[in-house]
Amino acid sequence: MRKKFLLMFSMALCLSSVVQAQNIIADGTVWTYSTDRSDDWQFSLESVGEKFGKECLGFFGSYDAEHNRKELYDIIHVDGDKVFLLKSENVDEWLLMYDFGLQVGEKCTVYKPMNTPMADNRQYDSSEVECVSIGSQDVFDVDGKVLNLVEVNVGSQTRRDITWIAGFGSMQGFYLNIAGTYDIYSDWQLKSIFYDGKMLYDNTELKVESPDSVADSSVTLDGRRLTVANGLTATVYATDGRCVGTVSGGNDLTLPAAGVYVVKTPGSVAKVLVR
Repeated sequence: MRKKFLLMFSMALCLSSVVQAQNIIADGTVWTYSTDRSDDWQFSLESVGEKFGKECLGFFGSYDAEHNRKELYDIIHVDGDKVFLLKSENVDEWLLMYDFGLQVGEKCTVYKPMNTPMADNRQYDSSEVECVSIGSQDVFDVDGKVLNLVEVNVGSQTRRDITWIAGFGSMQGFYLNIAGTYDIYSDWQLKSIFYDGKMLYDNTELKVESPDSVADSSVTLDGRRLTVANGLTATVYATDGRCVGTVSGGNDLTLPAAGVYVVKTPGSVAKVLVR
């Protein structure tokens, strides 16, 4: 796994796959986050059919360990270079979230929900963004252009520099298109992005271990049988973000197939390779 450094964000990026130019604002994309409240936030885009004559995606959030309980945060419609939020499930009114077609000097007003999940009385924050330069990037090994923007929040008049990647969204994750008035998601740390069964972004700095060696000594692997020490519970994820299962101390979990899995125990995260 190669490491690259993006100085403007001062974060290490571990790249696990090479992907051609594409739009990942699509059915099946998964983002994972760590926050002050939970280390297991997961967001995903899933097709929800047509709304008011437009093909739409549902943006779902979950924070339980196995991600079985999903809440609808937003309904998204992609129209060329623009991404829109449906203001209410019952009203045909759309708010601009991204415009990847902005040219240098052009401005637009974009919106971000101030509270979640989706509700009829939900309030929205807004900022005017101006494109100050356009460049290329190789953070995700894609050809998507980078839009360097100045955000001026409508309410607070706070100015910030932000960056979007065309077809990806904000470097902080798709949902964090602007900082907004209160920057209510400032404690969110983007951990990973999965698309089409591949991990596009990995900020956990994990290494793949051999089948008979796991970074956490409280976890043992025998073939496809995973066991954890007494008193611990481990949650196991596939590389597409799916939760494979959980296992408590003294028991074992049989992994379904060969491949790479992410094993999480309290205070420890490791990748294991099953052959």
